[in-house]
Amino acid sequence: MTTRVTDESSTAAAPLTSEGEDSVYQLKWIEWNGAFTPIVTQNHNGPCPLLALCNVLLLRQTLSLAYGSTVTTSSQLVHKLGALLLEGAPKDLPEWERCNYEQNIQDAMAVFPKLQTGLDINVVFNNVTSFEFTSEMGVFDLLGVQLYHGWLPDPQDMPTYDLVHGLSYNHLVEKSIMGSGTGDPQEVQNALVREHFLQSSGSQLTYHGLCELNASVSEGEIVVFFRNNHFSTMMKRQGRLLLLVTDHGFVNEQEYVWQCLQDIDGDGDFLDSRFAWSKHSQTQAQRAKHSSSPPSSPSPPQPPSLASPMADEHAPDYHLALRLQQEEQHRAVQDQALAVRLQKEEVKREREREMAEDKSDHSECLLL
Repeated sequence: MTTRVTDESSTAAAPLTSEGEDSVYQLKWIEWNGAFTPIVTQNHNGPCPLLALCNVLLLRQTLSLAYGSTVTTSSQLVHKLGALLLEGAPKDLPEWERCNYEQNIQDAMAVFPKLQTGLDINVVFNNVTSFEFTSEMGVFDLLGVQLYHGWLPDPQDMPTYDLVHGLSYNHLVEKSIMGSGTGDPQEVQNALVREHFLQSSGSQLTYHGLCELNASVSEGEIVVFFRNNHFSTMMKRQGRLLLLVTDHGFVNEQEYVWQCLQDIDGDGDFLDSRFAWSKHSQTQAQRAKHSSSPPSSPSPPQPPSLASPMADEHAPDYHLALRLQQEEQHRAVQDQALAVRLQKEEVKREREREMAEDKSDHSECLLL
């Protein structure tokens, strides 16, 4: 049984987030299950877990916003999530279970301020739902929202798979750093293999991971997808994985509501709220129109040519949003590489300090 959290006023007072900051988000109303439903679009802060979680719950209709409202704030959204947790508490629990559940709610609410910016999520290279459990992960569990990723090594690449599978991201980076600093040739080679995996999968999505996502996400399931340290709302429809388009540049564009997750590079075609191909996907629309019975595992459509002339008046917005998305992904890859390099330098400095201390202790022994 689900609890529906409603809002009678889009301007209701709500407490500010941490440090007094309260971000404002534009709402986009889309056709969904025969009615108009709002989705929260990202502002200049970029995509965040708060938006992904709220959009999942809005599409599930366990959370709602005032009809006709055009904006909402982070504090209002956090308030609604808290109310949803409290009102959804199971009844007639044994005393020890009730205390445990209340503690979990308190832990989740302590995490709420982080939802606006980011969470400490540690991917485990095991399967598409494997993450190291933290208090941040407890928020998803309590709200009944499944978190997915697609960052997996390919079993056909046995050398890499054997050295990566089952490790968390943090553990993998640690083993890569430690192994590269040893004098053991085998450990150095293993470290190179692990580091190559991190660099070659900088988009945090692999083809094997994409296949596993398609196999694991159920038809009609609405989930949160974690990639490049960002959180997106995702669903599966007619065998295709679709990402909810939350860029505020598309807030007035009903033609761009979903984007196919069909490639690890993020190039996917757009669909409207009725799941029809956008005008930038005419080839795919024609193919679907003349197909009498779509295959059980349809081939992903090819992205439209950006070099072709477009008469659509919104083409500049499309190109701008796509370029910004690609730049954001590139920055995420650069940030990851920088983090690995800084961590290596810190480990190196720590070893140098230990060696210096050992040398000093040895000199004192000689003097004695």
